[in-house]
Amino acid sequence: MKSKAMKSGEPLPFDPKQYFKVMLKMWWLRLTGKMPKVQPPKETRTITADPESNIALGTIRYKVLDCIEGTESEVKESTPHLNQAYVTQIVGQDDGITQTSHLFLDETWDLNLSYGAGEYKSGFAVNAIRRGCHDFCWEWFCVQPNGEAVKLQEQGKVRPKTVRTFENEDIVEIEFLTDISIRTSSFEHLAQNPANTQRPERRIVVLQGSSVVFPLVIDGELRLSG
Repeated sequence: MKSKAMKSGEPLPFDPKQYFKVMLKMWWLRLTGKMPKVQPPKETRTITADPESNIALGTIRYKVLDCIEGTESEVKESTPHLNQAYVTQIVGQDDGITQTSHLFLDETWDLNLSYGAGEYKSGFAVNAIRRGCHDFCWEWFCVQPNGEAVKLQEQGKVRPKTVRTFENEDIVEIEFLTDISIRTSSFEHLAQNPANTQRPERRIVVLQGSSVVFPLVIDGELRLSG
């Protein structure tokens, strides 16, 4: 029998057997002392833009879904500007850098792009986080041979545009080829029930046709490429 096609934005089914299998493996790793230790970062950096750089970074059309209340906002439109953006870089013990670009979406939400510096072809995350809240969001995209990127869980497709600097090849723009549903939840919500990982509190749905530019860190400063 063919499996049912999953619609964009539809939660993945919770598999109790798979969950307990993962929990059993984690318990065994802890018991045997083989659980990998998380190394603290060597350094964390925050790079901001010139406060006078009021350059528009594209247009994002989106709506907010409250999955608990079952409500949906009207379609909103955001035009983030360079002086509202910033980049964080986490330097690991192996000197690898994970960078996150933060763009102002509205008074409540930021839109973020995360990946290993110069390693976007291994995949990248596009997330939506409530400003000042302890939320979790991690929507991963896998880069395809044709240069487009598809959502790892659920459906959705974007086209990243990249440039090569003297150090790396980095993403400078993302075009949303389909509606993209971004799941986001508070850590409290996730802790209440394991199934909540697939039953988020909220979804930010970025609508097809939206396009946004991401600044780069060049010579220690946040700039637009070119």
